[in-house]
Amino acid sequence: MKRLLLILTILSGLLGIFIQEKEAHHLWERLSFFEVVFGLLGCIGLIFFSEFLGKFFIFRRRDYYGDF
Repeated sequence: MKRLLLILTILSGLLGIFIQEKEAHHLWERLSFFEVVFGLLGCIGLIFFSEFLGKFFIFRRRDYYGDF
């Protein structure tokens, strides 16, 4: 599964280099790999943010309910 994801990411990046479908209005839109990098960094940021929320706001101590 990881290999498939890596292959699809590389393929998406290569297609972004060779296929320009719209007019660029900003500097970062002219970069052919911007969408791939932006999506990857967004997913990684979302993962770390959800781990932060889980660790500090959702999980409880082992003795949270007391000893029974």
